[in-house]
Amino acid sequence: GGRGRGEQHRPWAVVVGACALLAAVVVAAAAAANLAFAAVGPAPRRRKAASCQSRRPAAALGGLGASGLRLPSSWIPLAAAGGEGDVAVPSGDAQSMPSDGDFAALQQRLNEERERPRFPLLVLDAMVPGQRMEFDSGDELLERLEEFGEVGVVGMWQQQALRHGVVAQLKRLGDMKWELKALKHVRLAPPVEKTSEGLTMARFKAVRDEVAEVDVEVARTLAPLVQEWCSLVCSNKFERFDGQVSAILEELGPMPSAEDVGALALWVAALVNPLPALGVAYEIRPAALASASVSKRLEVVHQGIKGSIGHVSGKEPLF
Repeated sequence: GGRGRGEQHRPWAVVVGACALLAAVVVAAAAAANLAFAAVGPAPRRRKAASCQSRRPAAALGGLGASGLRLPSSWIPLAAAGGEGDVAVPSGDAQSMPSDGDFAALQQRLNEERERPRFPLLVLDAMVPGQRMEFDSGDELLERLEEFGEVGVVGMWQQQALRHGVVAQLKRLGDMKWELKALKHVRLAPPVEKTSEGLTMARFKAVRDEVAEVDVEVARTLAPLVQEWCSLVCSNKFERFDGQVSAILEELGPMPSAEDVGALALWVAALVNPLPALGVAYEIRPAALASASVSKRLEVVHQGIKGSIGHVSGKEPLF
């Protein structure tokens, strides 16, 4: 009889033993997971991408700059401050070890940085390629800068120097008369250094655009807008002096083709924010220069020239 009762209790003993074993496995797995989490760290976070998508700017947005009202801050891309876009930030073991090819590429980039010429850095009003600025000055510093021939020019936004600008040719026109001619679109490559002579020197990297077919299609819409803008500015008497628009067009040269998207966008920015100023558009040059992509730059100039057309036509005054 006792043997029968023992055999009846044996299945329950098996069940209890299995449960104990399963609990031990769960505890071990949890401990392993905790160790792995501590080694690797949390999953990569994604940083929110910057955008130069703008809302319609309000009328009371600061005073007139060199060529119109300052651009709303929502139009300045994060790239202007050297920020990052929508990128994952790996940590711990999530980062793979660099290969020999990675090290070789890094060494090549370092060599290129060292070989890149340095230019004196000037922080002035933003300029875009093709624009020319004449000014009078007796500053002795300009005589030292003239020896370099070319200088880097970056604009200001909200009392801070931008990271994007132009390489410009500095030329003496007379005894105290000077000219700056913007040549190419560049990005500041730190560090910025001060020389014993008091010059601020920096290296600059040419901005190269990656163009998609959709960018070319959007760029093709700019030519008719340019024609409409020029006609309205002249017919509605917005020129500061007779023939100002013709002089601007002559100075900028032929409008780049739609296939040359980046250059075309900057050309349009130079047209609506000319030197000397017309005062018929919001200031879009800083945002155009600092745009993180050519599509963003197209967006900035497209909104800029359409807003200016609304102003000079009288349909939607900007200020």
